[in-house]
Amino acid sequence: MKRAPRGRRKLPLTTDPLQGSVRVFLTRPGKDGRPKRFYTLQLAPGLFGEWAIAKEWGELGREGKYEVEWFSSEADARQMIDHSVNGCRRRGFAIQALVGAA
Repeated sequence: MKRAPRGRRKLPLTTDPLQGSVRVFLTRPGKDGRPKRFYTLQLAPGLFGEWAIAKEWGELGREGKYEVEWFSSEADARQMIDHSVNGCRRRGFAIQALVGAA
């Protein structure tokens, strides 16, 4: 199965792509202290009232793994974002960027 090129993956969004969307970017340093691994979470509304969380993770400078989870409510999706961010922080990741209302 051929993967889409980086930067071309898109979630189905409503007509206002910024409404309710949240993006979190986390990194974890390697042994030399420079960022080595990344984890990105993006929350976006779907076309039919559902909510999606797109997760991407891997080593900086390389193709990461990608997964999308769907939720029936915004509250459930935001709860999962909080849970994922807390898990990453326990594993040594630090938030580098946070865009949107959390």
